[in-house]
Amino acid sequence: MNREASPYAIGLDVGGTKIAGGVVALDTGHVLARRRILSQAGRGGAAVLADAIALAEALCADADGLGVEVYGIGVGVPELVDLAGAVTSGHAIAWRGMPVRERFSRLGPSVIESDVRAAGTQSALHRTFSALHYRDFRLLWFGAFTSTCGTFMQALAQG
Repeated sequence: MNREASPYAIGLDVGGTKIAGGVVALDTGHVLARRRILSQAGRGGAAVLADAIALAEALCADADGLGVEVYGIGVGVPELVDLAGAVTSGHAIAWRGMPVRERFSRLGPSVIESDVRAAGTQSALHRTFSALHYRDFRLLWFGAFTSTCGTFMQALAQG
């Protein structure tokens, strides 16, 4: 496998009982390195955040040791997260109002997302574009697209 040809990211799943993470190839989903620790959310949000940051740092070191560049960090949490990436609830992890995205951003570009919304987004994108994996469908789609563009250009030219 040519590791340099693929973009990589750190993915973290932070929950009330565990924090799981990995170095992931964005184009294939292949996981190069994995780590998992207990979150022990009862210790408070600051302690869980410190552990999550430490896990992300360890995964960045794993990626460096594997010779791959990490382009960003994605963190899924079982909480409500606004569109700016701020955690707005504290049911499982007491991160409400904490500078979570800012802390992860010290390691690289970071996105904080509700785990439910993150999974739904990935699943919807996968379902929407899954037909493009088939050569015949790609040929049909690009042919139809080209024809539509030609029709539009002709209508535009004719006024």
